Amino acid sequence: MLADRIGPRIVLSGGLVLLGLASVALSLAGEYWHLLVLLLAMGIISGSYHAPAVALIARAFPERGRGAVMGLHTTGGHLSFFAAPLVAGAVALAAGTWRAPYLLFAIAPIASGIALWRLAPRTHVPPPSRGRLAALRELAGVGRAVGAVVAFSILFQVGFAAFLAFLSIYLVDARGVNVAVAAALYGLPQLAGVVGAPFGGWLSDRIGRRAVIAIGLGVLGPAVWAFTVTPTPLVFLPLLVIGVAGAVRMTVTEVLVAESAPVERRATVLGTYYLLAAEVGGLAAPGLGILATAVGIAAAFSFVALGLAGEYWHLLVLLLAMGIISGSYHAPAVALIARAFPERGRGAVMGLHTTGGHLSFFAAPLVAGAVALAAGTWRAPYLLFAIAPIASGIALWRLAPRTHVPPPSRGRLAALRELAGVGRAVGAVVAFSILFQVGFAAFLAFLSIYLVDARGVNVAVAAALYGLPQLAGVVGAPFGGWLSDRIGRRAVIAIGLGVLGPAVWAFTVTPTPLVFLPLLVIGVAGAVRMTVTEVLVAESAPVERRATVLGTYYLLAAEVGGLAAPGLGILATAVGIAAAFSFVALGLTVLSALVVIAALTGRL
Repeated sequence: MLADRIGPRIVLSGGLVLLGLASVALSLAGEYWHLLVLLLAMGIISGSYHAPAVALIARAFPERGRGAVMGLHTTGGHLSFFAAPLVAGAVALAAGTWRAPYLLFAIAPIASGIALWRLAPRTHVPPPSRGRLAALRELAGVGRAVGAVVAFSILFQVGFAAFLAFLSIYLVDARGVNVAVAAALYGLPQLAGVVGAPFGGWLSDRIGRRAVIAIGLGVLGPAVWAFTVTPTPLVFLPLLVIGVAGAVRMTVTEVLVAESAPVERRATVLGTYYLLAAEVGGLAAPGLGILATAVGIAAAFSFVALGLAGEYWHLLVLLLAMGIISGSYHAPAVALIARAFPERGRGAVMGLHTTGGHLSFFAAPLVAGAVALAAGTWRAPYLLFAIAPIASGIALWRLAPRTHVPPPSRGRLAALRELAGVGRAVGAVVAFSILFQVGFAAFLAFLSIYLVDARGVNVAVAAALYGLPQLAGVVGAPFGGWLSDRIGRRAVIAIGLGVLGPAVWAFTVTPTPLVFLPLLVIGVAGAVRMTVTEVLVAESAPVERRATVLGTYYLLAAEVGGLAAPGLGILATAVGIAAAFSFVALGLTVLSALVVIAALTGRL
């Protein structure tokens, strides 16, 4: 976006020079936290050049030869990913210090930045002002034009990123390859990309962008599968094919996205694509790590290669379908409650509704375990548990109000405008609530592990304690809803958030025999926060958009918020589960303090 406003020349040159200076600073770092800050800065700066560079190429070269030029540009990335670790290792070994490669590698970006400043086109026409939502409208236009093929390409990137992240580990642990050989094989796809990128770009200039992307995607999946079944001495062959096909896919997708965007918005559109394909797509790697821990690295790679593996594919599909379907009922249910009950008693009714969720989270695992044990098969609980949703669905069909007035047509962006309106009305308090949900989700995800590993609690007792906050929520949800009908939604949310952080901190310092006490408080405070936030969001939305607004809230609070759990897992691996829980407790306590300050100063 910045490159579209002030010109790619400034962003590219400045980014490269800053990257080189950050590398110099890194070579002089004296403390560990200096390394963390500087590496983070280098990551942010290095993400600033690619989109403006592709936009500049698309502007400087005619369509007929643009693919080939873009291929040559991408070749630099593949070559550096292959060669830089080798050169860095040799330089560090020769100099006797890890600092030398960072100092040496600073030369190239600084020199390139100066050269680009002198050589790149100096003229820049900023995009015309078309309103605040113009960029979103143009992104949507690109999505309509090339959304299908780009979506497939991004999905492949997600799986491919996870594949590369664990490639060396797979080769060593599952194939028994020597560590040095595994490191060399890891670089092979990047080396093959030196050929694949320009070849893909050249071919796309002749037969079309979409056709070449389809070829690359069509080859990449079978090549990854072939890698998992090829004898170890020959794995270099599918890795070469993977490298070529992956480079073809990546290069030509970037050209297609750039050509589909308005000239003055190319850098913005490309930046959005890179965010989805690289940064968001990179979240697949922790997912593969969790899967590998559960089933082994070899089986996990087979899952990636086949998409769905062997006899387990139908279970995975059905569990995924259950997850999608179960996410579809909550927002409409809350919208229906908000419509059917007057404001004065709405909180209490919402609390009773939420109680069902807390009770099921506590009781369902216990009942399922008992039923599976009695029946001698894991299938029995699924069959038994099917009765309740089917019966409830039939009852709702008969009892729920039948009249429905669809929202009036106010243009394609009406829903976005109304979401923004809700954000302006209750954004601060809901944002705090979502932040707590993120930390709370991570806390619950690792609660049993913490109790067993850090506190030495018996596994069965840890499982029972895990359910305690849910059981406490059976009381907390209706109590919070009832209280919010009397003293107001924001006040009750502030009370819940103000209590939750200190309660989590108290849990980490309470003697083990008494940890059930803070867990009860955590359960009540968490249920109060969740229930009343949902009521506030529903009441703040236009009647005809309540389900849409609530669905967006649940997406941010639950699905996106759930991404904190892998982050806590990584932190726990690095510093230990006890220290990781202390970090979470401290963070939530600070948030509680901020909530209290905001409430007392009238800013909540």
